[in-house]
Amino acid sequence: MDVNVLYYLAKASARTSWKKEGAEYMEEAFRIAVPSDSMMVRLYDGLAECYGYAGDAVKEVATLEKLYTYTKKNSILYRIARLYDWKEDAKNAIRYYEKYMAAVPEDQRYALDENGNPAEDRITLYQQAWKRIKKIKEEGFFRGDIPIKSVPAEKKDTLALHHAK
Repeated sequence: MDVNVLYYLAKASARTSWKKEGAEYMEEAFRIAVPSDSMMVRLYDGLAECYGYAGDAVKEVATLEKLYTYTKKNSILYRIARLYDWKEDAKNAIRYYEKYMAAVPEDQRYALDENGNPAEDRITLYQQAWKRIKKIKEEGFFRGDIPIKSVPAEKKDTLALHHAK
């Protein structure tokens, strides 16, 4: 179960009459050395949690970005946006909120009732992200570091589409 031993055994076997076994030894070395994607997801998720508890937001963000490459779950982009938001890094918070919003399928953007109409008593992460972007940009405008034209207008046309269903 030692990668180095298997490596040298595989190379030695490949040069003898046990060529097939040599390839099998090298494959086994790969299975031991390279963790599965599901294992990497668990490890990166756990590492991000540890960095969060340790208060190391920089490493937590980097770890969440790696986790996203394995899972492609858009909620990870939201987690990164929230981290930047809590650290009052408006530029990166907006960037990740927008990445998150772009990744959410249109049919999952709004909470719908059993009839397919927008539920007024529930809000989705997509809607929360939109509200945070608007608030961050408005606050930035009043501080003088974000121009007013970049503050998002409410998307009434999209909501009207859901009401029409």
